[in-house]
Amino acid sequence: MPNVDTRNKTPLSGAAHLTVGLSPTYWSHVPLCVYQIHTLRLVQGISCLVLPSKGDTQQQQETLIPISRCRLVGTIVNVERTSKSVLYVVDDGTGLVDCVYWLDRDEYTLPSLLDDHPQADTNNCGILQVGDVVCVLGRLECVAMRVRGPNTTTTNITDTSATATVAVGERHATAIREIHASVVQPISASSYSKALPQTLDAESQHWTNCVSLLSSSSLKNAKHVLELLGPDITAQVLGSQSNSAVSQDYTGAWRVFGMECRCKLAYKDALLYCHCQATPEATDSGYTYRDAVLQTLLRMEKNETHAPLRFQYRTIANDSNLNRIAVYQLSKGNVQHLVINTFRALRQDGILYLLDAHSDTYIFISRDRVLEPFVRTMQSTSLETAPERKNLRQNRPGYLSKVPKARLELIRNDLRLAGETPLVV
Repeated sequence: MPNVDTRNKTPLSGAAHLTVGLSPTYWSHVPLCVYQIHTLRLVQGISCLVLPSKGDTQQQQETLIPISRCRLVGTIVNVERTSKSVLYVVDDGTGLVDCVYWLDRDEYTLPSLLDDHPQADTNNCGILQVGDVVCVLGRLECVAMRVRGPNTTTTNITDTSATATVAVGERHATAIREIHASVVQPISASSYSKALPQTLDAESQHWTNCVSLLSSSSLKNAKHVLELLGPDITAQVLGSQSNSAVSQDYTGAWRVFGMECRCKLAYKDALLYCHCQATPEATDSGYTYRDAVLQTLLRMEKNETHAPLRFQYRTIANDSNLNRIAVYQLSKGNVQHLVINTFRALRQDGILYLLDAHSDTYIFISRDRVLEPFVRTMQSTSLETAPERKNLRQNRPGYLSKVPKARLELIRNDLRLAGETPLVV
């Protein structure tokens, strides 16, 4: 997706895009008007508010404030309801924006403490009406991208969609945004004569907050927060920008392998596993024997028609080639002790699972045969697999008990980027 702004030499004002969570504003409901939502700039897939820095005009640089949530005050001008959501189109005088409020809230979702809006008839179930002045708290979502250029066609964008344009070479990428609302709170009472002062006051306060946001000197971004953490932590975080495995990673692989991983192993992608995650073993400090075991299991899996690969402990313990490697590794020591410790470490690391202790039968937890089929099933929307998904949610497979969640997230992101699974909100 062409979502990187090449005009800014230092993305997010000098801090790596992976550090945006350090910015307090990233987790706050920032007061914005619709026009400001239109002008948010996409930098490495992150919506940013652009603030001019103070100083010499010739050397003036922009400050980018990462934003994920907003607070909006406006009037509802259209309402559309589906079985799972209500779409409110909100007008605040500077533009229109779609606000999606999901109705399928779970039982742990707390209601608004200020919800004194009179309930409508039972058919409407309290859904707000056209003309209501509301305060919306929600998450900004980029729902689509459009690329425009000299030789490209442009797709139609509805008038109610908030857009933002960023430069990508000689082309322009347009982000179509909407607000996924967690709260749509009416600020007008049932009596118009009583509601008018309250409504005007709420709107004026919101506009004041939006204006003060642009001139606030206390507003901090990730770079400012890093400076407060001291030179050592700042150097470590900013140093990660030179690591291409991190700075160009949009699937979350760095969360699996670590930010400093330099492992080049034949099984790294097949198992989502490397030396950086490995439980150490004193008699195999270089993981030579462990690497040989994993390569052997991958070859066995390739020749196995059933998924996943099931094998017995003695298959590995009695392998002549592996035993020669173990003897070479152990100048002094027990080969069986090394095998047992290697199996224990691989079980702890989520690569092996003891299926049957009586027969010493194990499951080999690889990406292709175990992890990816599980993620595909859980992400599927097919009615045919609905009973299986329900059963997996209620009874999580035991072989996943030691598998880090980051491995499943990496697979989920890979499938989503490949267009095989929908983005689950």
